[in-house]
Amino acid sequence: MWRRFEKIPFLLLCAVGFLLGCFVAVLVRGKGSVLAPDNLCRMKGMILDQGAYAYDVIKLRGGMVLFIIIAGTTYLAPAVCMLSAVWIGMSLGCFQTMAIAQYGLKGILLLPAAAMPQFLAYLPAFFCLLKWSTRLYHAIYKKQNWKKGSALSGLILILAAFACGIFMECRIAPGTLQQVLQAF
Repeated sequence: MWRRFEKIPFLLLCAVGFLLGCFVAVLVRGKGSVLAPDNLCRMKGMILDQGAYAYDVIKLRGGMVLFIIIAGTTYLAPAVCMLSAVWIGMSLGCFQTMAIAQYGLKGILLLPAAAMPQFLAYLPAFFCLLKWSTRLYHAIYKKQNWKKGSALSGLILILAAFACGIFMECRIAPGTLQQVLQAF
């Protein structure tokens, strides 16, 4: 039975999550959305407190990374990794559907504007982290051979990618989003 968890199709799970997110966004109809026009107008001229924003970003992204790393040491690692992949896809699907519902074709630009510089680092890092976590699970519970140096170097590279994404999210993304919001 556990053979099906040997290779988890993360991209397929993200795609399923994206479709599920689109469906959920249609059901909710964008009520209470952060994408409401008055919220976006406030974001246009908002001055960001860099320290507080950096703390929030590190807390959110670091918390998820730490959760997935710790989950990789448990017997629930395959389920946690699959649900994380679905969650990532679902978040993107909800955001994109609500943006299109609120702003039409112009809303398509909101997802790249809100996510572009940092997600160039986050998406591969999350994918590699999920793969790393399932490999850790197989090394612990299935007794598969995995050299400690290889595991540690992989984790360091993944954490470096997350650090790069956090830096881009804190320094570059707010300006990019405000520039795109000027067109709205």
